[in-house]
Amino acid sequence: MFSKIKSRPGDFQVLLFSVLSVVCGALTVRAVVRGHDELQALLLGMLTVYALSIALNTIVQISYLKRYAAIPLGVVGTVVYVVGVPTDLPILFIIFGIGAVIDLIWDPTGNVYNDQSGSN
Repeated sequence: MFSKIKSRPGDFQVLLFSVLSVVCGALTVRAVVRGHDELQALLLGMLTVYALSIALNTIVQISYLKRYAAIPLGVVGTVVYVVGVPTDLPILFIIFGIGAVIDLIWDPTGNVYNDQSGSN
């Protein structure tokens, strides 16, 4: 008899963010080695740290980590946008940061993601 390997719903997310961490890390190293602007390397480094923290969240399980981790992206994106880096990545970071703050403030249920214990 063959047995099926059951995967948890978070396994795909861990795989996705792990691959994203490796890709962003490689892009960060490439930007530093090729002598790109320091702010571009900073943006890619921040994205690498964000993706790695989301991938590691399945091991550590910190509530609201996705929301909290996106706020520094928004702050760095705003600063870099004001400085004037010739890339659109700061705008994406600003959108992430604003979305995370709105998500933290506007949570009428108080539930963390899939915790629907009171709605049965």
